[in-house]
Amino acid sequence: MILPKVKDKSMSTLIKELDTVFSLYVKLRDCDSSGIVTCFVTGERIWYLDCDAAHFIPRAQMGTRWDEMNVHATSVDTNRFDDNHFTDYWNALNKAYTWGQIKALQQRGRSLLKATRPELQDLIDLYKTKVAELRKQKGL
Repeated sequence: MILPKVKDKSMSTLIKELDTVFSLYVKLRDCDSSGIVTCFVTGERIWYLDCDAAHFIPRAQMGTRWDEMNVHATSVDTNRFDDNHFTDYWNALNKAYTWGQIKALQQRGRSLLKATRPELQDLIDLYKTKVAELRKQKGL
């Protein structure tokens, strides 16, 4: 019997899937047991499903696209519509991390990352596991 060939997921499909699960992970990581997130930049309190997972170094930089230090839960307004987003995010990073950690993050942002399908799938599996653990831990 001839088995049908299983088509591999495209790189863009894997990246989109990883973006989705990683974003949910960040929101769950940053929320309390009631599902409330405190915006990393403004301190505003938001339901975790109504916030954004905002990147300090833009998502186009693949070396930090899924870097947990680069992404934090923020309000949608802060992430998408605030003209001072970068400056305010920078100030929040300086409060949360040491200068050495921020400098290392910036260096990772300049690195070239060309992930393979198996690497992306491994990250998807990792963050699906982390999401499940956080949901169970926080009762969400």
